[in-house]
Amino acid sequence: MASVAMFESTIATSPLQNSSFPSWSSLSFLSTSPLSLRPFRKVALVSVTYRRSWQLVPGRSQIPMRYGTFCGKPWKKVLHDLGIQECALTLMVVQDILSGPEEQGLSYQWGLERYSPTELGACWSSLQAITQVQNSSTDSNTEEMGVNTKPALERYGVVTGANKGIGLEIVRKLACEGVTVVLTARDEKMGKEATSSLVGSGYPNLVFHQLDVQDPDSVVSLADFLQTQFGRLDILVNNAGKSGVVVDEDGLKALKIDPASWLSGEATRLVQGVIQQTYEDAEECLNTNYYGCKRVTEALIPLLQLSTLGARIVNVSSLRAELKRIPNERIRNVLGDIETLTEEKLNEILQRFLRDLKKGAVEANGWSSMLPAYSISKATLNAYTRVLAKRYPKMCVNCVHPGFVNTDINWHTGTMTVEEGARGPVMLSLLPAGGPSGCYFDKMELSEF
Repeated sequence: MASVAMFESTIATSPLQNSSFPSWSSLSFLSTSPLSLRPFRKVALVSVTYRRSWQLVPGRSQIPMRYGTFCGKPWKKVLHDLGIQECALTLMVVQDILSGPEEQGLSYQWGLERYSPTELGACWSSLQAITQVQNSSTDSNTEEMGVNTKPALERYGVVTGANKGIGLEIVRKLACEGVTVVLTARDEKMGKEATSSLVGSGYPNLVFHQLDVQDPDSVVSLADFLQTQFGRLDILVNNAGKSGVVVDEDGLKALKIDPASWLSGEATRLVQGVIQQTYEDAEECLNTNYYGCKRVTEALIPLLQLSTLGARIVNVSSLRAELKRIPNERIRNVLGDIETLTEEKLNEILQRFLRDLKKGAVEANGWSSMLPAYSISKATLNAYTRVLAKRYPKMCVNCVHPGFVNTDINWHTGTMTVEEGARGPVMLSLLPAGGPSGCYFDKMELSEF
């Protein structure tokens, strides 16, 4: 344990020494804890590596190191899937603490002397969250005696529209992070099959509950279930969505439109003959993408307010929702004015859109010509995100464009995988305390509304 002693003595001289660091001894139980605590150790490891690695010093990724596994994947692959640059310092110190000799059969010699006090101090600071795991030790021992208690570190999440595509991958990634996830879907059969598939693949911390975001009774049923089962909610990912159009998919494939044309908007002209929008389709789109999200969020806010870890709300949006893509300047100004933005104004915008659609005046009145209902539903969802963030400052509420992902909603014209598309929503679901709120992210990067 010479490296441990050196680590502690180095920390004592760190510029961060006045911070509230946990003592090494307070963490040592993690490397020798019983099997019942191993899930918490893994959660802490992936959480800290994931949440804090960007704060550490770059340029260490070439240092030889050992890799453990998480959910059957090598750590190097886990970090890659999360879109995180390797950080040897995080891996060496954190994995050493949490993946003790009983798992790795290896000693604690990491060559910590090669790091400066500042670097080690930064890493040590990042480990503070792990001390929460210690509090779960008593809870776990109590559970072994048959007492039904839930450790403070355990997180509960809900993902809507999660039986396939990006939603399903978000569920998988959150489960890999140790979150107990409620997978929801409108189609009960498909939802149960998706849940069973993931559970069979080694993700036991999943449950299914039917949810139609357009049906108020269905939303209430979900809220009652969460209250009974968990008593609180930590993460809500509003992913359910509709395109709002009917597409001749064979005709669309025959056009062979390249991805650049989709992203630039050039495809708008090319698809006129194969994409149709009815008033009923548009109404369903708005009722799912905006009103459905709002309905679910409002029903679950009381449970999110009970979160002991800090609630996270993530609204899955779209590139089509960016204000610069809305031709109507007045609409852009209303949606972009956070100081005067209200839900009443958002409702007025959507009702105005429906009136113009019924009159056949969508393009004439400055609405997007490509997927107009979808575009304005996601634009108002972005604005609603800002309203929520302002109303609930203790929560982290953000929206994210996952990227041009190959899914049903774009008729598999996208270029990104669902694994890549899920990275942004998962990142925002697991933001550390004090993380951004009321923001729009393009994939994993902060962007302009």
